[in-house]
Amino acid sequence: MSHKPFVFVKGFTERFHELSNVLTNNVMATDIQKEWSNCMELAIEPIGWQAIWKMSRQLCIDLKINFPCTVIVVVEQVNFKELSCLVSIHEVEDDDIHLPEKMADVPLIELYPTMEQDNSSALSLYDTAQLIDNLRFFYNQLWMPWDLEFDEDVPWLESHLEGRLQLHFAMAERRVPHEISHTVRRLVAEGKQIQQAIEHHQEQLEGCGEVDGSGILLQLMELHNRIAHLRNKYLIYERPQLLEALIQRTEHQESSKSAVMLVMASTTPHQLTKQADLIAKATSDSQTIKVVTSLQEALVKVAMGGTVLLTAGEYPVRDLATLETGGSVIGLEPGVIITDDIESCSTLDLFKGFLSLTGLTLHMTTAWSIIKLRPNVECCLREITLVGATVTDGVDAFPGSRLSATGCRFTNCRTAITCDAGSTVALSNCTFCDNNIALEVTVGCKFSMNNCTISGSKMYGVHILMADKSHVSITSVSQINSIPEMKESGTICKDNAVDVRLAPVVQNHLSTQNGQTSVIS
Repeated sequence: MSHKPFVFVKGFTERFHELSNVLTNNVMATDIQKEWSNCMELAIEPIGWQAIWKMSRQLCIDLKINFPCTVIVVVEQVNFKELSCLVSIHEVEDDDIHLPEKMADVPLIELYPTMEQDNSSALSLYDTAQLIDNLRFFYNQLWMPWDLEFDEDVPWLESHLEGRLQLHFAMAERRVPHEISHTVRRLVAEGKQIQQAIEHHQEQLEGCGEVDGSGILLQLMELHNRIAHLRNKYLIYERPQLLEALIQRTEHQESSKSAVMLVMASTTPHQLTKQADLIAKATSDSQTIKVVTSLQEALVKVAMGGTVLLTAGEYPVRDLATLETGGSVIGLEPGVIITDDIESCSTLDLFKGFLSLTGLTLHMTTAWSIIKLRPNVECCLREITLVGATVTDGVDAFPGSRLSATGCRFTNCRTAITCDAGSTVALSNCTFCDNNIALEVTVGCKFSMNNCTISGSKMYGVHILMADKSHVSITSVSQINSIPEMKESGTICKDNAVDVRLAPVVQNHLSTQNGQTSVIS
């Protein structure tokens, strides 16, 4: 049975309408959770549904297990007042992780109901999944750590909903410069840390006397002042007219950015001579090169559509920054390793344009996905080694995106490459090794592979999905062990490792042409 979750893609109007239906116009910040509790109690299934549980980073730290970690659970009881539930553990992706049979107080926002369930005919799965998605969106994207701290006379909905939704979608659609988006995220992240510290100190204060608690009271006062300062700065971005003025000022500064950034680790005079030759070959005499030591700094300071060059070394990265709208990252010599920042969810997220990655090792073990290709973007990978973790996806090609990969190696990913219907994916001389699933292809993807090797897949070498409804994808049910056409086209199947799962009707979409195996819409 497939563990694919419901996925919802909604715009500003739909989110605004649905959240306005949950929250009343005059609700104050202190009553927000109560309104959500009442809505959830009336609308979602209270027991018996299966979900993917994406465990929080803090819980993983407490249990001494690697983050990220996902678990298949069945909900046994929902605590509507606390918006949490009791779950029984059914499946853990990593066999080395051992959890109790049941766990309580699991937040609903960490659960993703799956589309296929044993008793799905008796459950309102779609409605349950949609409401939990709205709850998660609200608390992850719109609710701020200072909202309870400053429960003003103005109702929450009237004061914040529209402005915060507009800011969220402006950032999500990359209509806001990266510097502003980064500042907003930093304000929120620091606010969350301070709010946790305030709660911790308040718990300490309850067990102290007047004298012992004076130091804690002073610390609390400083924390309250700091979170008030953060809130006041955030309010500027929440107001559309002020945000527009900031965007215009930031865009005027774009002209000072360099088209080529060079990131250099420590080097020797002999190495520097060789590197100078490599740099000269990768650039022209007319280009000005700025040198920095941090890859993230280079990605922020490079001009839109620019190029980042790297010498050998290990470089942590949080996101693509300016290159989210296209550009190039080139490893000048062997040994260029890019790792993910601890706060990354999706590290290399391309929103528009063309992105080229060459001669890099992407060693990402924290992010949920390494490369994400949004609709109507194009990405070219050349000589890339991509190393993931048991719950890390390699490349996710959205509908309308185009991916080409030549001479690349994908290893240790949950799913190395996901090819949505409507995407175009061309693979040549690539190796897939020790992944959970090497390739997940939805019928309707224009897909080709030539002279590729797939081996050591823990579940499937190639997993073919059939699109059924606009909001769900149904996994096919029959199974065969190999595709003869793949062997004929030069795809090497070691130890019968290419297990392909597909429905009989999908076989009509498999053909061999010009030495390639294709899945055709």
